[in-house]
Amino acid sequence: MIRLESLRKVYGAGPGRTVALEGVSLVVPAGQFVAVAGPSGSGKTTLLNMIGGLDEPTSGSVSIDGHDLGDLSEDARADLRLRRIGFVFQNFNLVPVLSAEENVELPLLFQRIGATERRRRVARALERVGLTGKRQRRPAELSGGEVQRVAVARALAGEPALVLADEPTANLDHETGRAVIELMHDLNRESRTTFLYASHDPELIRLANRVIGLRDGRILEES
Repeated sequence: MIRLESLRKVYGAGPGRTVALEGVSLVVPAGQFVAVAGPSGSGKTTLLNMIGGLDEPTSGSVSIDGHDLGDLSEDARADLRLRRIGFVFQNFNLVPVLSAEENVELPLLFQRIGATERRRRVARALERVGLTGKRQRRPAELSGGEVQRVAVARALAGEPALVLADEPTANLDHETGRAVIELMHDLNRESRTTFLYASHDPELIRLANRVIGLRDGRILEES
């Protein structure tokens, strides 16, 4: 599913450069529920951005389902992200003027999925996250946990093989954050979608089946 080989990412040049990732090699088989753990500045976000094709490595390679992202054109990478990868961000990234169901539907419009199939997928995704009764509400009318559930539903509606979640609980209280991670874990068991989520919260990290520990851009440990 995911293969990283000697991945390195450097921002800037000269004395002021920042090495965000250094020599990261990793294989994540399909269907795993993986936490990427480490303090702020350890390289978690950069790692997820590399895997999601949102940024390009300085050296090394990223392969998704056997496709080396470095061999793909920008358009091909964008299409792979659209059809194979779902994203959940810590700041939610919902469109405030759209309802919950309209936010979930948005990526399906970009995929040019027909109206009947869009309605089915949106209804199913909102049902899976327990928000069927609030599908017409806008983000400002929902709690923080509900907004993040909409973000999870949006990531799932495209039926991706992989979901990347960058600190998805950072803006939530601990209890709500745990509920979001448990929801993602339940969805992983149900659909066998691969999940990678970044976190620095030890309790939330323990909910993962596999933990990849990062520090200063290097993998220090796995469990």
